[in-house]
Amino acid sequence: MSETWGLIDRHETVERIQGGDPIVATRSLLTLTHAETDVSWLEEFLVRLAVEHRCRNVRELAVTCIGHSARINGRVSNDAVYRSLRRFLVDDRLTARALNALSDIDAFTGRHWTSAEWILLQLSAMRVRLKHGDLWFWRS
Repeated sequence: MSETWGLIDRHETVERIQGGDPIVATRSLLTLTHAETDVSWLEEFLVRLAVEHRCRNVRELAVTCIGHSARINGRVSNDAVYRSLRRFLVDDRLTARALNALSDIDAFTGRHWTSAEWILLQLSAMRVRLKHGDLWFWRS
C-alpha cells in the first residue's frame, strides 16, 4: 500500500466496499484505488465490482477507477482489462465511464489507440446510446 494514503488494511477496505452503505463503499473504493500497489489484483477486483456489485454507483465508480489506476500507475497489467472495458461499452450505464477509462489508459500508459481503433470504440458507444434513445452526445 502507498505511504501517501497511509496504511490501509486491504481486507477491511474490501469489506467496506462490499458492505451495504453506498457512500462508505464509494469512498473506500477511491481509497483502495489510490493506495493499492498490486496493480494486477486491483484491476481484477475493479472489473469484478463493475460486473457484480449490487449498487449501480459502485459499479460505475469501479469502471472509472480502472482509468484512475492507469493514471496513477502509468500502466495496465494485462489485456484482460481492455477486453473488459470493451464489454462495458455495450452497457448503456457504463459506456461513458468505459470510454473515459480507455482515454486515461491512452493518455497515461503510453499505449495509444490507432485512429481506426478509437473511432470503432466511439461508434460502438454511440450505437448503444442511440439504441437507448440518448441523443445527448450529438450536442456535445
